[in-house]
Amino acid sequence: MDRGGDITEIYDRVKDERHDVLARSNHNRKILTEEGKKAKLYEYINQSEPIGEITLVLNDGKRVNRSVKLTVRRVKCIFLWSKLRRVDYKKNVGGVPVTVIQVKEESQIGGEEPICWTLVSTKELIDLEQVKDEVKRYESRWLIEEYFKLLKTDGYDLENCQLESGYSIRKLTLFVMKTSIKVLRLKAARDGKGDDKVEDVFNAQEIECLEELNEQMEGSTEKQQNPYPKQKLAWATWIIARLAGWKEFYNVKRPPGNKTIIEGLDKFDGIMIGYNIFRKKDVS
Repeated sequence: MDRGGDITEIYDRVKDERHDVLARSNHNRKILTEEGKKAKLYEYINQSEPIGEITLVLNDGKRVNRSVKLTVRRVKCIFLWSKLRRVDYKKNVGGVPVTVIQVKEESQIGGEEPICWTLVSTKELIDLEQVKDEVKRYESRWLIEEYFKLLKTDGYDLENCQLESGYSIRKLTLFVMKTSIKVLRLKAARDGKGDDKVEDVFNAQEIECLEELNEQMEGSTEKQQNPYPKQKLAWATWIIARLAGWKEFYNVKRPPGNKTIIEGLDKFDGIMIGYNIFRKKDVS
């Protein structure tokens, strides 16, 4: 979870034999250190010795494909319960044991704000490799954020739907969630570097239709040809984007985005209706 999940009760109640919690810290709360002393979390971890470094590749819009080295710190501590809030149920009455990770960019490049993530995990992380795995898990959370953004402002705009009944809204949401997964898979495959195959997303009839559409979408020059092999999902992404009017295939820095792929899929779904009608007539 992001900072909104940094709640002591969550760390206390969710952890069991099957579940752990990983969240980004939002509170410089009071803790009990490994030495048994009371302290504030951020001051304590800032004073701890680094245990190594980790390299991440940033793709946040401002810093695209930029590798950064981050200093890694890790401390074990106990989150103390606040005396200002009444909590009726506590698994760990004396405080919640956690591992806190800090990954920090020590140098500032080009006036950009250095990265500093403080992550709280209910796992007992012993060595650097385990800490790196936990950071990677948090990094993957951005896929969830991208998915929710696609459901809302960057795609299907569910929040502004005009349906009134809860049943109808839930039904629409399920349809949009399923389609959004397809959009994200097509977007992830657009550079052709992944292992996703076209049959992972499209059925046999849809692939047949894509083959015919590919002939129409391609131009006469080499640059206007679909650059990906037919078995790869990137091949289908190229066709779907071209259906939406995407013409940036000359520029690798302008790949198709969510809205382009959504528009292309909408047109493809309409084409498939006609394709299936005439296909049935041909068979009969």
